[in-house]
Amino acid sequence: FLGGRGGAMAFGGFRFRSARLLNRGCAQRDAKEITLFPVAGRLGHRRIKTYPHALRSRKGSRSPSPCCLGCPQSPLLSMAPALSVGDRAPLVALRDADGVERRSDQLAGQALVLFFYPKDDTPGCTMEACAFRDSYADLQALGAEVWGVSGDDASSHQRFAGKHQLPYPLLVDTGNQLRRAYGVPAVLGLLPGRVTYVIDGQGVIRHVFNNLLDGPAHRREAIEALQALGTLGTSGG
Repeated sequence: FLGGRGGAMAFGGFRFRSARLLNRGCAQRDAKEITLFPVAGRLGHRRIKTYPHALRSRKGSRSPSPCCLGCPQSPLLSMAPALSVGDRAPLVALRDADGVERRSDQLAGQALVLFFYPKDDTPGCTMEACAFRDSYADLQALGAEVWGVSGDDASSHQRFAGKHQLPYPLLVDTGNQLRRAYGVPAVLGLLPGRVTYVIDGQGVIRHVFNNLLDGPAHRREAIEALQALGTLGTSGG
């Protein structure tokens, strides 16, 4: 979490200018104020408001207003329980930045490193994506494919991949549907999490790594998990 001027906040590559803008569209009543504590030795704290319920309806409509990220009705919070090692991975069937459908059931027994990241071209996500880029050949040598996933659209993915010469596909997770299926947790209920899954050739999750702040560590964790998986395979485990 990084504090900003005039009540602005930044966290994980996201910046919010005010609590009012962050929660625009939610009901003003029943607002609660929470404190975000700092990390990495930074001093001080900021307060933001979260709105537990989106009670107000749009004018002329019976449907409730769109929820903000901080509201429990946000799509980021309406998700399946978080998956863990030993669980069967949900099917991945999403289009990449070029419109090609990527399906995990068509990997022909190949392992998959599936990393969910918050947003294209933000500092932490860029470091993570470039770390996977730099080790892509090593990951392939270990028998794995690499797919990145975020809620950004295809054009954003194209710019991000082109700018940093990413050799692996970035999948378009419209409405964060796959993120919800995997139960990827939101940080403080506000921001999309950064989680990497190593899935074996039979579709079973063999490693889960959840760390928002250290993007490059996801590459290291994936390599170590694949190495361990290879050792188990050669030993018949």
